[in-house]
Amino acid sequence: MEELVVYPKRGRMLGLGILCLVLSGFGLLLTLLLIIGQAPFYIGLIGIFLFIACGLSAFFYIKRVIIHQPALIISDEGITDNSSYIAAGLVAWHEIANVEIIEESGQPFLAIYTFDPDLIINRSDTAKKAANKVNKYLLPSQVNIPVNNLSIPIRDLLNKIVVFWERSAETML
Repeated sequence: MEELVVYPKRGRMLGLGILCLVLSGFGLLLTLLLIIGQAPFYIGLIGIFLFIACGLSAFFYIKRVIIHQPALIISDEGITDNSSYIAAGLVAWHEIANVEIIEESGQPFLAIYTFDPDLIINRSDTAKKAANKVNKYLLPSQVNIPVNNLSIPIRDLLNKIVVFWERSAETML
């Protein structure tokens, strides 16, 4: 069977990129106010955080618009996550304990639970490892893919995952 390749929604990525650019600019403004002595220190720290975090996020989103790469690939090998900066990469079917849709702060996520709760953290490099550790405390699953960013309806995505997963279980027997 062919693999299912799911791309991110370009319009949503562009919108998020622009929002992050605006927030990064606001962070720069707060930082400049600190430098010239017009804002308290904590406001300057907030500005520095906004400038860096939102600037990096804007770079990621705008890059995703320009270089249109798949966010998700479902194949006979497993699920390949490339949907965010802390993307898990390939999670093989034999490593997956469960897949479901969960909701956090009103946003649906494709949640992938692995048999090893530290699998993704152990695979990550230093910068991504810290972000994955934070993610582990925010959501119960090891891989969390924002479904609203994907160009496929949730039900279709889950149906395709079930087909691939069942077929992989048959070949393992």
